[in-house]
Amino acid sequence: MCYSVMVKQDLTYLSKLFGAKVKQEEFDGLSKPSLLDSKVPKYTPRLYPGYFGPVLFTEDKVPQLAPMRYRLRPAGSSEEVPSKYNMFNARLDALEVRPSWQRLVGRKHGIVVLERFYEWVEDKNTGRKKVISFFPQKSSEIYVPILWDEWTDGQTKLKSFALITDEPPPEVLSAGHDRCPISLNLEGSHLWLSCQRPFDALKHRSVEVFGHEASVP
Repeated sequence: MCYSVMVKQDLTYLSKLFGAKVKQEEFDGLSKPSLLDSKVPKYTPRLYPGYFGPVLFTEDKVPQLAPMRYRLRPAGSSEEVPSKYNMFNARLDALEVRPSWQRLVGRKHGIVVLERFYEWVEDKNTGRKKVISFFPQKSSEIYVPILWDEWTDGQTKLKSFALITDEPPPEVLSAGHDRCPISLNLEGSHLWLSCQRPFDALKHRSVEVFGHEASVP
């Protein structure tokens, strides 16, 4: 699973890339405490579960760009899903099986533009866990499909998302990890955002090779 990711935060660049309307009022709202958290929500390039980052999605057939929390809270849930359940990564092979994901496929699609993703792997020499940063070598970014939802208690609204992951390419597997965010090409990204033919869209992968290096947790 991806426990942490580095996101592209340039809103002007992202909006031009996908022709998206920036929901600036929602980004501005991140500077204020919310009913969900007495502290100001965390918005940094490196996302951990619970942090917020820019997400591209389609609403009323119009591409939009808004901040969402990296850990999905289903609409209508009376409380947060316990932390023992992974609500920030959605496995491709679980999209048609797990109810949390199943109801969002074909309805609530988005794209997150990543520069890196981070994984805990076992050090073959010491047997201890260490953090490795994986990064694309053919480009400076990858387009990762996500599923999102919007929860509300009638006053506060929360958009949140989960990355979609799949079996890793050989270089990620050989580095010690058995999952990887799906990396779409632009055609696949636009098709995924349209919410049409979702499983066909997820086959439009970029031909990417990932390098890796030791990193901080």
